[in-house]
This record gives sequence, C-alpha cells and structure tokens, in this order.
Amino acid sequence: MVRRRVNMRFLVSLLGCLVGLCAVGGVVYFQWVLNQNPKRALANAQRMLAAQNYEQAVKYYQDAVHLSPKDPQILVWMGNAYRAWGLVNEDVAMSSHDVECYLRALQVDPDNLDALSKVMTIYVDEVEFRHSAQAFEGLKNTADKVVQLHPADLDLYHRAQAYAAIAPLAKWLSGIAVPPEEVDEHIKALAELMKEDKFNPDVPYYLAQSYLNQAMERRRVGQNEEAKNKFHQAKAVFEEAIVAQPDSA
Repeated sequence: MVRRRVNMRFLVSLLGCLVGLCAVGGVVYFQWVLNQNPKRALANAQRMLAAQNYEQAVKYYQDAVHLSPKDPQILVWMGNAYRAWGLVNEDVAMSSHDVECYLRALQVDPDNLDALSKVMTIYVDEVEFRHSAQAFEGLKNTADKVVQLHPADLDLYHRAQAYAAIAPLAKWLSGIAVPPEEVDEHIKALAELMKEDKFNPDVPYYLAQSYLNQAMERRRVGQNEEAKNKFHQAKAVFEEAIVAQPDSA
C-alpha cells in the first residue's frame, strides 16, 4: 500500500483560512451583539431629541422597543417624542400616538408612575376641551390610581388628589348628572386641598365654578339665602387664588 505524504503547506493554508474566518466571524458577531443592545438606540434617540429631530428620535425609540419590549420606560420616552413631534408640527393625529405608547407602558407595568402621570395630563386636556364621558372617567380612574400608589413626589400626589375630585365635578359642570352627595364630597376635598396646594390653578377654578353652580341651583328652587352664601364662597375662592397665583388671574 502506498502511503500518502501529508501536504503541510496545504494544512497550514487551511488552518490560516479557518483562523481568519473565525476572526471575521467574531467581529461580525460582536457587531451584531452591539446592534442588539438598546442602549445604542437610546443614545441615538436622545441625540435626535436634543437636535429636535423628533421623527428620527421616534425611529430610534422604535428600535429600542423592538430590542427591549418589556422596558416600560422606553415606551414612555417614545411617547414623549411623539408628543413633541405632534406639538411642533401641530399634528393632532401624530401626537395621539403618545397615548398609545403610555398605555403600552402601563400594560407592561400598571404601576409606572411616569406613564400614569402622562396619561393623567392628557385626560386633563381632554376634560377641558372635549368634555367627553370617557375623558371624565379616564381622568378619575388614573388619578385614583396615582393616589393609591402614594408617590414620594408630593407635587404629583397633590395633582392626582386634585384631579380625582375635579373629574366628577367637571362632569357635573358639563351637565351630566352626579349624585349631590358626591358633588359635596368632592367640593369639600378641593377646599381642603386648596390649603395644601396653592399652585395648581385648576383647584380654585373648579372649586369656584362648583360653588357658583350650586348657587344657581339653590336660586332656581327659591333657596336665596343659601344661594347667596354659595356666591360668597365662590368669590372668596377667586380672591384667594388671585393672591396666591397672580399670574393665573
């Protein structure tokens, strides 16, 4: 039997090729791992936000969400970018995407205070401009949730307390029936809160409007003295608010 001689040059060449392929493969894999890291997409998104390039920022946030779908904070940041994009371009349809992002964040983490705060602010705007039953209920439920979580941020906590009372009062002021005892309960809550939170202009506004509405209701049924007292209460709230918040007068 004839024995074959080992071709050493061939083996050395083959080994060199394999090492080279492994090196290239390692670089490609390392680059792939880097690209799968949401931190890079987030850094790019923040860079685009600073440049006010909201469209590109949203695209980078979408990449980050794809890479880390269980991170609610990324969804909140993407919602913020959508909101800024819509406001700059005065595009209501575009800014409405922010709500979707915040609600997706709450699906991942129902107790996410950042998302809850954003949703509450959106409902406040809807209550003021649209007066829809869905907005009233949404604001009430979201504010109650924040109060229940009792955040360390006292400003957020007081805002939630205020809107938990304002939502049903705004509903009542818009003409939707609310039981009188509930109206009295929420008016009392706002009156107490006005002592603690003197910087939310919605507190004295809705409190005074509620007193005025009660005054007109009393006058319609001939309770003139009680109506007069309610008018005085409304006037006192307005006067106190002007002293505490002269810029909101």
